[in-house]
Amino acid sequence: MTIRIRAALFMLVAAFVLLGGAGVGLARHASAEDAPTPTPTPVVTGNMPVVAISPALCFMLTGARYGFAAVSCLSMESPDSLATIADLWGDGDGRIEASDFAGLDLDGNQVHQMDDYSTSFSASGSLFILAFVPNHVPVEFRTNRGVFVPYLSPAPPGIAHPNTDAVGQVWRCDTHKGQTNEAEDADCDNTSTQGDGVVVARLRARYGDNIADIGPGTVTVRQSATDQATIKFTVVGEPWTLSFTTLESTIQDGITDMTAQCPLPGDAAGFLGANGTPERSIVLAIAKDIEGNAVTGAIINWDTDDHDKAQMAAPLTPTLDLGSFGFGAPNIICGTKKTGTVEVKADISRRIDSGGQHIPDFDPGAALAKATKEFSVVGVPAAITLTAAPSELACDGVASSTISATVLDAQGSPVAAGQAVRFDVQVLGSANPVGAKTDGKGVATSVVTPLSGDVAGVPVVVTSGDVQASVLVKCIAAGAGPTAPTTAPGAPEAAPGGTVPPVSEASPSARLPKSGEATARRISAMPVWTYLLAAAALALAGCSAASTIRAKRR
Repeated sequence: MTIRIRAALFMLVAAFVLLGGAGVGLARHASAEDAPTPTPTPVVTGNMPVVAISPALCFMLTGARYGFAAVSCLSMESPDSLATIADLWGDGDGRIEASDFAGLDLDGNQVHQMDDYSTSFSASGSLFILAFVPNHVPVEFRTNRGVFVPYLSPAPPGIAHPNTDAVGQVWRCDTHKGQTNEAEDADCDNTSTQGDGVVVARLRARYGDNIADIGPGTVTVRQSATDQATIKFTVVGEPWTLSFTTLESTIQDGITDMTAQCPLPGDAAGFLGANGTPERSIVLAIAKDIEGNAVTGAIINWDTDDHDKAQMAAPLTPTLDLGSFGFGAPNIICGTKKTGTVEVKADISRRIDSGGQHIPDFDPGAALAKATKEFSVVGVPAAITLTAAPSELACDGVASSTISATVLDAQGSPVAAGQAVRFDVQVLGSANPVGAKTDGKGVATSVVTPLSGDVAGVPVVVTSGDVQASVLVKCIAAGAGPTAPTTAPGAPEAAPGGTVPPVSEASPSARLPKSGEATARRISAMPVWTYLLAAAALALAGCSAASTIRAKRR
């Protein structure tokens, strides 16, 4: 497994262990037709903790993080293997607890229907049921869908063995000897005090010719008349179709170092934050079975058709249970060098390389479905157009005007969503917010409230990237109707509707120099008429302006 794939999977686990229901915040940007159906976490009832873990996802995620230790995921009925996984993913206190497996519990309690074709030890098509028992007496597992395959059952299916419990919908862990002449589990033998407090049963959708129907199921675990619990699970079909949920369709170029600037985030805040930056956007791949159920445990390969325009943060991600946001394989697309149209490509894979192990038939029943999605890569801000609504008002500290800034790239296209825009009121006024971000149309807004009627108007300077533009919100007498817009000497003519266009002697928007203090940049880009208005207003107002402000603040 390459270092990049391993790191990507590790960061993915960290992100979505924390994400949980936070995915709801993402859904507001996704198109309704593509959005996955939220699937609630299956409920465990009773007085014993019970956890269901997919050995397939455990293998992928543990291999990405810990290499060869992933093999322990395939035999978690073994106390040694179970302890290894608990130590790697848990709190390291030496006890095996349900909370130790939270980082792996991303499978939605699903088991694939058709994966086990020949051996009882393959990862796919199984679900480990971990029961955290309070005593050392026999434990009974019952299921209404699929079968239990006891630990050390012979393989392939159909070969009888006198010392192994039968495969079936009921398995009783007791003193029955297995193939190694050991008790099935020290927590079930009536006398031992050496158990680890956990009994593990392997639930399988297929074992030889025994194939469970697709649908919901329930496992019931009992250790005594009072100690019992149930856990819900679902048998799903193999990954059959692939589609995308995209949170934006336009991103900005500018990523020059994929490793440093476009990693798969390691926490929920970082992942959600990717949706608020113009150069990056979240993409989810949704794999569904033949009946339309979204499935976990599908292996998704990612790429783009032009790396000079955009690349994916990770080349491989599995589909996971993302809490209230449903099931999907998340990734991030990042704009790189060039603008234009780029195609995201994803496909379902049957193979996996993890922990140094190459498994060509990891998910052998999966259909090799593909999906594509076009993104537009636009440039950095090159121009800003401004409107003020209304363009003139009573400057009494109450009335306000909404300033709308449309930020465009060098080709005249709106910039990507998430581009930072700053609104600065230069004289006797306030802007709320001062800092805003563009929406999907390249527009950001702020509400400006002039504080004094003693000035002719309030100039607002808007900055995005290296570009600035200005607009004047004019003051009129209280109670007076709107008047025809006017411009200061030397200023550009007012646009229809009273909007003063962005000011620059050479172009509609002034491009800021690359160096210098922010204040110096702002001043250097301001037109002369801005200073004339401000100076004239302050000279006329004198001390009365200050007293007016104090009165307003009281």
